[in-house]
Amino acid sequence: MKYLLTAAAFALGAGTTLVPPPARATQSNLERSVMSSFANSKPLLWQGAAGRKPVHYVPIEITSVKPEQGGAFGIGQSASIEGAYPDARKVQGRVLDATIAVVSAIAPAAALPAGLAQGQRAVLGLVDSGHVICFLLPPADVPTSGLTEWAAGQQCA
Repeated sequence: MKYLLTAAAFALGAGTTLVPPPARATQSNLERSVMSSFANSKPLLWQGAAGRKPVHYVPIEITSVKPEQGGAFGIGQSASIEGAYPDARKVQGRVLDATIAVVSAIAPAAALPAGLAQGQRAVLGLVDSGHVICFLLPPADVPTSGLTEWAAGQQCA
């Protein structure tokens, strides 16, 4: 078990106290990897569903939908680079079942639901910790707590 050095004990030097890290709820490996992918700055990349069903759903509130610029001089828009899509959009959002997690995904505009805009709720369907295969827009009457269950009953096209 890892131990955390408390800031007060570090400042005092002598009599250092080691405390165990806070207990965490049990999560599956996929849930841990999905949430850890949100912690880094690398966006999720879109893949066609091709008959696959998501293994994890992430409910978000959209904070922005912007054209993806492709970096300096548009180098990132080269067709030979992973994540370079025609008419690409970067979708960013706040994960609804977490307090500070933020997620971003890059997808072709044609793969996004019509009218996807800031302030809307959406559910991302993920096949692994780095790839999203669908963006679902739930009806307004679906409560936030029920978004994952709602999404599981939907078809990714």
